[in-house]
Amino acid sequence: MKEPTLVQLNDQEVYFPQRLIYRVDNLPKLIGYFSNLSCIFQAPNDDRWYLGCSQEMMEMHQWSDYYIDALYKNKDPIVVGIIRIPDDKTMHVYLRSFERVSPTLDFLDKYIPRDIAIGSHHDSCYKVVTGLTPESVPTPEDIFVSALLTTSFPPHPISAIVVI
Repeated sequence: MKEPTLVQLNDQEVYFPQRLIYRVDNLPKLIGYFSNLSCIFQAPNDDRWYLGCSQEMMEMHQWSDYYIDALYKNKDPIVVGIIRIPDDKTMHVYLRSFERVSPTLDFLDKYIPRDIAIGSHHDSCYKVVTGLTPESVPTPEDIFVSALLTTSFPPHPISAIVVI
């Protein structure tokens, strides 16, 4: 019998879904900031925003060659996270791996003023996903929003995240 393997994304990160929860104090201004950042975009007829890998993010953190190649060789942009705004006081950022948490927090903290939106909690899916291809894994959003999440702990404050 073949041993199950952890799902790795195209950039060799282990698939470990994450959700960052932000408190939003001024939704119109937040949307305005999104519109002014070239790495945050919204597809037509979609209520999600996409956070793509950008030059600013690359300068803030060490990234794998996969990201560097995609950014500098004009390949399709890599979506680092998906942003949903479930109500006018909350923003969720869904990420496919823990390695994306710190760069995303740092980037949003630098470019979105804290009086507009501030990170409040972080949630992880503690269920190991094995035996799937990167193309067939459920999105982090699907895991947190649907019944796919069968084992969860209460979200913990973002101030408790320590990345070494």
